[in-house]
Amino acid sequence: MKINIEFPDNDICWENNAVLRAYKCSKDLISIEANKAGLISLAKHFLSLAYATDKDFNHFHYWPETKNENGYMYGDLDEGSDVEIFILRVDEVGFKKGC
Repeated sequence: MKINIEFPDNDICWENNAVLRAYKCSKDLISIEANKAGLISLAKHFLSLAYATDKDFNHFHYWPETKNENGYMYGDLDEGSDVEIFILRVDEVGFKKGC
């Protein structure tokens, strides 16, 4: 499969109609649910992070939508999510894997 994608550097836009939820299923397991638009959005975010040339752009932090005494706060993760997701790019060499 070959896919050509063009998007601005440090792009944090979401595809239209993206759905992304994250749940803590147990102390050892987090489940992420996403529709096609949500997966495409995450892929773009991850590629943008992987190829970023700005050293200060090194992470994504996704938080759930919440309701509190101050009203409704929009987040990156859809309503029903109960955990935050933090993705940090590290500049270190891992071991080589083959397909």
